[in-house]
Amino acid sequence: MISIKYLITNYKRKYGRNNFGKITSKYRGGGFKKLYRKLNFNYSNFKKFNTYALIIKNCYDPYRKAYIILIKYLKGYNVGYFDYILAPENLKVNDLIYFNLILEQKIGTIKKIKYWSISNYICNIEFKPNQGSQLTRSAGTFSLILALDKKYTLIKLPSKEQRLISNNCFVMIGKINIGYLKKKSFLKKAGIKRVLNCRPKVRGVAKNACDHPYGGGEGRSRKGKKNVYSSWGKVRFKTSSKRSFKFILLRKVK
Repeated sequence: MISIKYLITNYKRKYGRNNFGKITSKYRGGGFKKLYRKLNFNYSNFKKFNTYALIIKNCYDPYRKAYIILIKYLKGYNVGYFDYILAPENLKVNDLIYFNLILEQKIGTIKKIKYWSISNYICNIEFKPNQGSQLTRSAGTFSLILALDKKYTLIKLPSKEQRLISNNCFVMIGKINIGYLKKKSFLKKAGIKRVLNCRPKVRGVAKNACDHPYGGGEGRSRKGKKNVYSSWGKVRFKTSSKRSFKFILLRKVK
């Protein structure tokens, strides 16, 4: 077994608590001990180098559903060093992955989006240049190139949203591997749920009045509220976290 120590670290989990020790996300705690693999999502260092790497092995990552691959750089940037990256579909051990090679069209090749053609499947996409890949990283997902321009490229995300991104953003050709999504659910008992860092959930109506807005009352009673309240007595509502609305041409399908 090949294990690279500088790519594996111990990730201290918060168990749903903030820096004061107060619970901010309920029903979390316990869970199995896991080690974090440091994945390389920033490909801006390959701008000046034509690099290719050899796939050493496919690896399981406990923090994501998609499999990852361990690669060793053979030419160009960081020769002789190892790295973890997300694994695209249909790649095997001893295959090569190319970085910033303009003429290469093989699955798994990583280069700027302006060098790809329309109707190509892409994944592991940078949201802004030199910022690292942030889009289409989940297991089994992919995006589609719809149009190319001098400055921007129109892509279709897995949520059916159509968005413009810069031509200088790095992307990977292909789809993210399915991982263990296709396997059947193994939640056969409550103890397995505790291994997955989940604690038992209690209804607000079943709590005391000091613990929840719906709590209290004699016997079995209703919540007695028109609006939906959180445990802290605030009305729940959702807001979008995206700020670059001018680059969205078509909203995502809800």
